[in-house]
Amino acid sequence: MIQFEHSIDINRPVHEVFEFLADPRNFPKWQTGVVQSTITSPGPTGLGTTFDEVVKIMGWKVRTTCEITQYEPDRKMCFRATSRPIAYAGQFSFEGSGKGTRLNVFGAGQLRGLWRLAEPLFGPEIKKESAAEMAKIKEIVESGTPIHQP
Repeated sequence: MIQFEHSIDINRPVHEVFEFLADPRNFPKWQTGVVQSTITSPGPTGLGTTFDEVVKIMGWKVRTTCEITQYEPDRKMCFRATSRPIAYAGQFSFEGSGKGTRLNVFGAGQLRGLWRLAEPLFGPEIKKESAAEMAKIKEIVESGTPIHQP
């Protein structure tokens, strides 16, 4: 299993950081491996919301089905994803910090089947990418860029 954990301070209110990260349609804006993310359930985003992602793994595009498993506005959002070659989960927690937000991210993933043999190659790269993604989240949210995709 591959795991990573990061924290970063973002100079924006908790609500704005939460709003950006709790919308799966924004994932391709900051996640390197996510090509597309589409909400598949009706209603506002919240506990139980489902979405499909297309992720790139070693040059291959893989479709995953995801579900939001915890949703506490301005505090926490968790999701899990399943597909044949990979299963992964993410957790975002948000805390007020001085003039902004302390964002804590934890992620874990596991390759399945023959893909599992490549897992030792992925670990260091995923940890490096996830640190860069945190910086990208900070850049986007602090820039005032619209937080929802059209």
